[in-house]
Amino acid sequence: MSIVKVTFSLKGRINRKTYILFFIAFMVLYVILTEILGENAGNGLFVLLAFYPLLSLQVKRWHDLDKSGWWCLAGIVPILNLLCFIRLLTRKVTEGTNRFGDDPLLGSKVETLQV
Repeated sequence: MSIVKVTFSLKGRINRKTYILFFIAFMVLYVILTEILGENAGNGLFVLLAFYPLLSLQVKRWHDLDKSGWWCLAGIVPILNLLCFIRLLTRKVTEGTNRFGDDPLLGSKVETLQV
């Protein structure tokens, strides 16, 4: 899956490794923006730039767990947001194809097997 598709599409699935790597990349972006622009301007610009891509990552990670992307709304509740984040980081994928797409760990192997 391409970087553009991972960050801007709400369809499909991503595994834990991809989720963690993109999350770290966004945290690095946050630190850079706040250092260059100051805390207030950096926070504002980060929210504008990263809101949708981070939402997209969470939706695809919930899809990987065979849950609806609407589970992202649980993050609005203060205690649930930490529990959801821990679940997204620790739960293994739903093996094989689910209603949201092919197993991201199998990658192109699924396409090869279907031919």
